[in-house]
This record gives sequence, C-alpha cells and structure tokens, in this order.
Amino acid sequence: VQLPVVDNFDYLGSKLCSGKGAHTEVGDRIRKASRAFYAFRNFWVRKGTALSTRLRIFDAVVLSVLLYGSGTWPVTAQDLARLKQFQCRCLRRILAIPLSFSAECRTHNDDVLHQAGATPIHALLQKRRLLWFGHVQRMDASRIPRVMLYGRLPSPRPAGGPEKRWLDTIDTDFKELAIDWTEAKALTAAQWIRRVEAAQNTAKTAAERPQHSCSHCGRFIAPRGMYNHLRSCVANPANDAPSDGRVEEERRRRCRFCFERFDPRGHKNHETKCGRGR
Repeated sequence: VQLPVVDNFDYLGSKLCSGKGAHTEVGDRIRKASRAFYAFRNFWVRKGTALSTRLRIFDAVVLSVLLYGSGTWPVTAQDLARLKQFQCRCLRRILAIPLSFSAECRTHNDDVLHQAGATPIHALLQKRRLLWFGHVQRMDASRIPRVMLYGRLPSPRPAGGPEKRWLDTIDTDFKELAIDWTEAKALTAAQWIRRVEAAQNTAKTAAERPQHSCSHCGRFIAPRGMYNHLRSCVANPANDAPSDGRVEEERRRRCRFCFERFDPRGHKNHETKCGRGR
C-alpha cells in the first residue's frame, strides 16, 4: 500500500508538519483548548462555585490541552504572544472582566494574571522545556531522543536569519535562570525539578521588585522599557490622578504660556496661537 505524501499529520495527539518552527502546532493547540474551554462555558460563570475551584479546573482541563507536548516546541515571540493572549482571554471570562477600549477602564494582561494568581505562559513553557531537557540528558547515549538532540546535518545552515532551534530556546532559558548545563545530567529527576522551580522563583522575585514599578501609574515595567513607558505614561492625560472628583477638568491639558486648561484635541492649536501672540 502506497502511503500518501502530506504536509502535516497527527501523531499521538501532536501535529507533525514538514515546515520549521511550531507555528502550526501552536495554532492547533489553541483550537483544541478553545473547544475544551467552550465545553465548560456555563461552569466559568457559575456564581455558586468558588473562584479558586474554577481556576483549578481551568488549569486541569484547558491548560493541559493547550500545553500538551509543549516541551519540544521551539517557540518564537509571535507564538508566545498568541499563547499569552489565549490564556488572558480565558481568565478574563472566568474573572468576569469586561472588555473595555477606554484607557481609564482598560485592564492589562499583567493585571489579569495578578488577579487570578496564575503563572504566566512563558514560565509554564520554560519549565516544561527544561524538564524534558533534563530527562533527555539522563538517557543513555544510544537512545533516539539523545541522538536526535545532538545530531547535526552535514550541510551548513543557510545564511541570513536561520530558523530558531529548540536548543537555542534552551540556551536562552539557562541564561535567564542562571543554570549550568551540567546540572541537568548530574541531578536526579526530583532534584532537577526542584532546581528549576527554585531558579524560576528567584527570577520572579527579581522581576517584581518595587523599583521596577512606574511612579505615575503604578504598573510593573521591565527595566529596559521603563524610559519609553514613562514618556508615554506622563504624556497620557488619562493616567493623571483626578483631584476633588473633577475628572473632566483634570483631563484637559494646560497651556504652557497662559496656564489655562483646554481640550486635548484643540490644545496644540491654542498653544501655537498663544505663543505667537506673546
């Protein structure tokens, strides 16, 4: 029997494709997790069920489907953004957070994760990758996963921007958590799990230090993005704290020549005329 030639097929619940990367697999996992989340659509909004119970069911039913086989994904920034968007969209439904397009009522994804007490999708993927890497490291050198991990093709990689490999992602994880490669083989399975969890907790504590929070809006911002965030945050009138309940008055921008407040839409034209008159 001649087998047909296809671009992708399902094997043991995972989608194997001829292309590079995990874009196809991530999209397929999101679709399957969406069906699992929709199957419990009435349970998420049930008022008689505690929030902690709903979040545990979400982790067991939805996240397990979403991250099945994710330990072998060479995820890119685009794949990570899609997974984070799906996680936060589901948590908004569970927490009954309405979708708002206004700046003063908008709830950011980081705040949603904080309210739910959920682990970010980046940390979940990182832990699964490192646990699988430690499992392969402890295998015998003749095992197929070990041979495939360190196998190299005779032809060189193409010039330009080569596709991101799984080992490149692992190397980034080790640098982020300050873990040495040799520890994965030297430690037992239980010791390696505790080592990865301890390193993630240390990195999480360092990322949540108060000096990384914006002094204007109070949000936690990465140090490398603090300068750009402060420029946009201070210039946004919606982030100004109202005084004496006069919200509309506080949103109006003040002219730097006559010190009168004007609507933001006409503030620039007024400043131009006011400056010429002086």
